[in-house]
Amino acid sequence: MSESPPARALVVDLDNTLYNFDDAFARSIRGLVHAISRETGFAEDAIEADIRRVLVAHGSLEYPNLIDELETLCAPDTSTDEQERLRRIAVGAFRRVRSHNLALFPGVRDTLKWAKDSGLSLIALSDAPAFQAEGRLRHFKLDGYFDALFSWEGIAASPRLKAAARTYTPRIAKRVTLSEHARKPNPDGLRQALRHVGVEPCDSYVVGDSLTRDVAVANAAGASSVWAYYGTQIDSANRETINRIFPSDTAAPTQIRSAAAAEEPWRTIHAFGELREIIGGQTSLF
Repeated sequence: MSESPPARALVVDLDNTLYNFDDAFARSIRGLVHAISRETGFAEDAIEADIRRVLVAHGSLEYPNLIDELETLCAPDTSTDEQERLRRIAVGAFRRVRSHNLALFPGVRDTLKWAKDSGLSLIALSDAPAFQAEGRLRHFKLDGYFDALFSWEGIAASPRLKAAARTYTPRIAKRVTLSEHARKPNPDGLRQALRHVGVEPCDSYVVGDSLTRDVAVANAAGASSVWAYYGTQIDSANRETINRIFPSDTAAPTQIRSAAAAEEPWRTIHAFGELREIIGGQTSLF
């Protein structure tokens, strides 16, 4: 009797790999800033500086309680009712712009379905806060494709934000929050995810847009790294917006990176759908 083929896994980064996070987020922030400026009279650069102050203090681009801590929105001499009105306007502006700009990259849904139907274990591995990472998977109705979501434990969302979330029955079988130490570019989170599905690194594929946070992590763990080059093509104005409100040198200062981890990808793709040809072409694994 022949032995069963080895279990296989596809580990997928989320932001800028499945959807255009940076472009949509930057545009949404500019929409929020413009709305606050229009309503309060504060200059837009002053509002951006206020946003930067809060985000840098908490070490996260997606600090969930940002609105509640903006001095330009919640000045001491502003009444509670007025603060709530301004908050609704700011949140509404952010969400409207996001809804018009956040989109899946071409081929994502069909390729995930193909991977699932082909018997691969599908793992989402993200260093975005768990609350937001799962929310975006739900938004795109992609959560049903994944066997597990491994994401950063993040910063607890305010009771107000949690109460505003729609009641939803998660379709992801397993959700695991990673400590700050295990976040990318430390490969411990990837190793933990692969142990969960019982797949050896040599039988796994890791796809992501970052050479340092996805490719190097996969290489260090012994997995096949696939660089999602298309996810690096961020509009220059949007990149500048993100750099202004959250400079790259302030992100996750306690993270550990292996100096020996190479950043040379096993494969490079220019569209998510190319994974089907790359993985399907490894006939010895099927």
